[in-house]
Amino acid sequence: MLSAAAEERVKEEGRDFATVWLWGYEEARNIVRAKGLPDAAVLHCAQMVADEVFNRYVLRLVESEEVLS
Repeated sequence: MLSAAAEERVKEEGRDFATVWLWGYEEARNIVRAKGLPDAAVLHCAQMVADEVFNRYVLRLVESEEVLS
């Protein structure tokens, strides 16, 4: 069982992750949509970019924790 402080930290990290993914998705969607591509292609591209932004964010977090260890 997680302590209340640990549980709150997990929730904060989850919100941060969601924010990063959504930001990447929205930015990519707006850029690709401006190119005039069909919606299916726009959504697919936006999801791919958001996933990559999220993966880089997680990698950066892992690397910073390794440095602190």
